[in-house]
Amino acid sequence: MSGNYVINIGRQLGSGGKEIGEKLAARLGINFYDKELITLVAKESGFSEEFISQNEQKMPSALLYQMIMQDYEAPLDKSLSYDDALFVAQSRVIRRLATEKPCVIVGRCADYILRDRPHTINIFLFGDMKSKTERVIAEYGISPAQAPGKITQVDKSCLLYTSPSPRDGLLS
Repeated sequence: MSGNYVINIGRQLGSGGKEIGEKLAARLGINFYDKELITLVAKESGFSEEFISQNEQKMPSALLYQMIMQDYEAPLDKSLSYDDALFVAQSRVIRRLATEKPCVIVGRCADYILRDRPHTINIFLFGDMKSKTERVIAEYGISPAQAPGKITQVDKSCLLYTSPSPRDGLLS
């Protein structure tokens, strides 16, 4: 693959998206972004890293998506909720990174944000509930009783605006 390309990895919680993304980026010799986006968004938006970490899984409304796609340069304080402003800030950082150099981005609706961008590959990772639960317990320290509910909650919010296209790939 030539040119400035971006590989977006959408995933269900616990499906191994971070691990696969890191390995793919290392093998290709390109930048990898997952939690690193929290720091970048904090620097550019003025939000604290703690606020971003606690709120980044919340999805803004479909109306906000349309607004962003039409005018993503609008000031963040223009009648947006904090959650919506956070999404706009993340969108700006993701768009900027995509123009700078090839990279792998995990999550954060990057597939949607960059959906019209050429040289973009979208991959979606999923897994069975048993495997995802084991991974979430081991990697995130979520209790066995809470893990299935957390997985369902995060997966539902992340899939609301996912719309596969013929060029997207699915891996399990």
